[in-house]
Amino acid sequence: MASVEVANIDPCLQNPAMQAENEGEIDEPAHDIKSLPKQAFAGPFRRLIAFVLDCLIVVPTALLIAWPLGTLPFLFDRAAESVGLFGLSPTVAKFITNGCVIMLYDIYFTGTLRASGYTLGMHILDVAVVDGQGHRPSKSTARRRYFCTVLSVIPFGLGLLAMFWHPQKRTWHDRMVGTWALRLQVLKHVEENAGIERKHQAPITTGVLLFLPGMALAAGVILLVVPPLGLLLRFARRRAR
Repeated sequence: MASVEVANIDPCLQNPAMQAENEGEIDEPAHDIKSLPKQAFAGPFRRLIAFVLDCLIVVPTALLIAWPLGTLPFLFDRAAESVGLFGLSPTVAKFITNGCVIMLYDIYFTGTLRASGYTLGMHILDVAVVDGQGHRPSKSTARRRYFCTVLSVIPFGLGLLAMFWHPQKRTWHDRMVGTWALRLQVLKHVEENAGIERKHQAPITTGVLLFLPGMALAAGVILLVVPPLGLLLRFARRRAR
């Protein structure tokens, strides 16, 4: 997981209430995410890589569902009378596959964000999603954020590219549902200074156990494909000599 040098971050990040205390105000430590400095927010490349990792985590399980339905990419025959083990029409099989894939991503993104405030990809890249008060997104907010991500992607990804010019590096779907993406270590530090105790758990239950079959399938495919491919490459090299 990427590391953050907290000591190099602006003092107001280490204690959001420091400025108020220096001015003589006696208030509880501030926990307003919007008041944090720019470096506290997760950058575009970090977030995009985390998003790609999350998609790759779900893909093997999605392929495991598509296989019996006969809708695997590059093998799906739209002109066939029936496809898959169940003999469904191509249109019905594709509709069921798309519905299952949407549900898988919904379960993954909604479940992990609600449980921990970050997905597996976000955890690896040191990113956490919070609301304006620094709390984990509610289930409804996490679900709305997932579906609003589609609106960020559809117009040529402009909603995602908005991170590059927004002062707090927010996407369209962040602004639609009222969420912010922070560096995970920064969030933990802010919570400590605000006196908030929250156990940060890796989203193992939803993120791993649910997708373990797909991950096992991907590992099996790699083990089956890589050795023969290596032998073919060796044979080709010998022939070339």
